[in-house]
Amino acid sequence: MSKSARVRAKPRRLVWLGASLGCGLSAIAFVVWVVSRWFLSAPVDPLELHSKTSPTLPVSTSLISGDPSDDSPTGRLRAEALATAQELVRELPQNPHAICLLGTVHHRNSNEREAIRLWEQCLAIDSNFADAHHALGLWALQKGDFDLAAKHLLQAFRIDPNWEEVPVPLAQALCNQGQAKQAIEVLEVYARSHLDAAEAWIQLGRAHQQAEQFADAQRCFEHVLERTPDSDDAIYGIALALRAQGKTKEAQVRFEQFWQRSQQHDQAVRSQRAARRDDDRLLSLAVQAHLTAARVLQLHGRAQDACRHWERVVALDPAERESREMLVTLHSSGQNWKRAAAVQKQLCQLTPNDPAAWIRHGRLSLQNRDFAEAQDALQRAIELAPDRAEGYALLAQVEMLPGRDSSRAVELARRAVEADPSAANHYILGTAHWHAGNIDDSRVSLQRAVALEPDNAEFRDSYSQVLRSSRP
Repeated sequence: MSKSARVRAKPRRLVWLGASLGCGLSAIAFVVWVVSRWFLSAPVDPLELHSKTSPTLPVSTSLISGDPSDDSPTGRLRAEALATAQELVRELPQNPHAICLLGTVHHRNSNEREAIRLWEQCLAIDSNFADAHHALGLWALQKGDFDLAAKHLLQAFRIDPNWEEVPVPLAQALCNQGQAKQAIEVLEVYARSHLDAAEAWIQLGRAHQQAEQFADAQRCFEHVLERTPDSDDAIYGIALALRAQGKTKEAQVRFEQFWQRSQQHDQAVRSQRAARRDDDRLLSLAVQAHLTAARVLQLHGRAQDACRHWERVVALDPAERESREMLVTLHSSGQNWKRAAAVQKQLCQLTPNDPAAWIRHGRLSLQNRDFAEAQDALQRAIELAPDRAEGYALLAQVEMLPGRDSSRAVELARRAVEADPSAANHYILGTAHWHAGNIDDSRVSLQRAVALEPDNAEFRDSYSQVLRSSRP
């Protein structure tokens, strides 16, 4: 994977570190083992750079640098994006990601000459830096220099063929060079694996039209219309394809449909939408600036600085997931369980039907000793995935706490063993039986755990302790 792809990547795996809950025989050993088993055994995220003894990371720090000449919301967003990019370049002056970001911000602020200079500077540092090729290719495409656009976009495509933002503009450049067949080759594989990518299917239809493959063009446009019934581009494309195939009556129906839709949108509505799009673009630019800064700083081992930017993305974008996932990881590694659990709950709200998200929230709430929140989260996970063992096993841990229902802990642990008869779950069942006073049942379950994992010292110690306590 290229360096560019690594910074653009969105890490998904979260890392958990040790806990200590419970009381009585084997309770401490049980929790320490379970936490180490479930949390530390997970593959470490490549961006996880802190140990469990890391200091607690800051929750948020203001990064807004207001422009006194424009105190409007859009002006503040523009100034914030520029200040974030400039700060990153000052700290990492030879980093192509930082330089490319500053170029992008200048371009969005209509400082075209400086943007091009910075993107070319990136390529002087690393000639295979895909992001700079992509940026220069888009700029050239916008200016109508299709040869230059195709050169840079094709290079970006060769460096990172899985980058989703490259195929469509590359195909546009190729079509404008009269290379429709090559554009079709670029787009067909991408479109088949991205059935809902309307822009790609529209461009593929246009390429087929240019290649005089009108039936294929019609098929592409109809594919879009099935998924997006109000797509004017698809309606117009179908009309052109039908006319080219000699189906004039059908084509006329589509043309009339297109013109009727066009007349429904007066100039005032279009202007209002354009203004909203400008606001959205500036917000997206500010989010992009902070995301890039966070990723770059994280890769350079500066997790505390990265954390400020992740937090700012959370404040700017209520639906952005990468920043929240990284904050859960970072705050967990800094043992700031309260903040980690709060951010994980936001992720649960963004993906309310994801049992894994609720299980993570349950674990973090246990670490935060918020047992009521943990119980609610784990119960939700069980409702969503009744065949998964994790929810039962963790909820059994909650019920083993003092003053809780130890008999329910046994039942939950049994469900965990039924779903996954692993050594870990037999160990949990044995511990639950101990808390419920079922010494013989505890011995049987712990014996099974030891048989499955004879080298596990925790299992052996707990089993030996139960044997000693059960002797007359």
